[in-house]
Amino acid sequence: MSRALLGIDGPFFGRLYEQMTSLSPATITDVGYFWVYEAEIAIEIGRDLDLAAAPFDAGMIKAATRAVRPAIEIIGTPFTPWVQAGGPNLVSDNAAFGYWILGNPIQD
Repeated sequence: MSRALLGIDGPFFGRLYEQMTSLSPATITDVGYFWVYEAEIAIEIGRDLDLAAAPFDAGMIKAATRAVRPAIEIIGTPFTPWVQAGGPNLVSDNAAFGYWILGNPIQD
C-alpha cells in the first residue's frame, strides 16, 4: 500500500538508528515537519541466520525469533507534498524515517 501511495514500484527501506529509538512509553517532541504514525510488528531475531540458506521461509524465521514487539514508526519528512517526493528523494531521506517507539517483548 505504501509503495502505491508513493508511486514506487519496488521495495524500499530505511535504517532504524538507536538515537532515533525509544522504548515505550515514550515522549517525543515535534520537530516541525509532517508526521505519520504507522503501527508495526517488530521481530527480534535471537540468532544469526545462515546466508547460504537464503531465501528464508517463514519456518526458518520463526525458529530464529526470540520475541515479537509492538512498535510505532513515526514517518517524518520535510518534503511537501511528501507523497510526491519520489523514490530517490525518499531514499535520500532514509525512507522518510522520523522515529521508532518499541514496545515490550512478547515471548512464547
